[in-house]
Amino acid sequence: VIFCGDLNVAHTENDLAIASETIELFTATQGVFSERELERSNHKRGGEATAILGVTDWHCEETVDPKTVNGENKFNLAIADKRINQLWDKALLLVENERQMARIDHCLFAGLGDFIGGHIHAELMESNSLTPTEARLWFQDRLLNGVRYLKKHGGFKTIDVRFCSGNHGRDTVKMRIATRERHSYEWIGFQNIAKHLAAEKSIR
Repeated sequence: VIFCGDLNVAHTENDLAIASETIELFTATQGVFSERELERSNHKRGGEATAILGVTDWHCEETVDPKTVNGENKFNLAIADKRINQLWDKALLLVENERQMARIDHCLFAGLGDFIGGHIHAELMESNSLTPTEARLWFQDRLLNGVRYLKKHGGFKTIDVRFCSGNHGRDTVKMRIATRERHSYEWIGFQNIAKHLAAEKSIR
């Protein structure tokens, strides 16, 4: 060990003594373990939980051509449709897994908007595979079928459906606050879905 500058001998001796005690303590206790056998608890399913399914930002009709992005990505209606179908299936797989812990009789389905890309940007008017009106028909069918899928296969006694429009599916250049829903293609789709589900007593 090379010391540079003034050396406080007393201080150094004290540090060495503390270090020596620490080493002795470590050496003396490194092989000391208490032998305890842990018993597994007999957990039973209990309580009640709600499944919450948040669905948003499909941008279903927006098209990504691999030729325009150096082959790095691809998106079209066929891919969107496949992903949406997987959504319902995977959602119920997660619910079934959680039912090992609690009873899940209720589902909150939250459709949080931007299901379509719309024409809010000039480039979308050129690249989208559907117009906003056509895209609204496309996504509303799949949302309706998704809710019915949850009812048929989810084992829920009740399903609450709540919708909120996004900022993409509008017919105005800028977002409007007070009249937002009146200018939303998505809002029309939500109303159509509500009418189709009105007779379903388990769906609110």
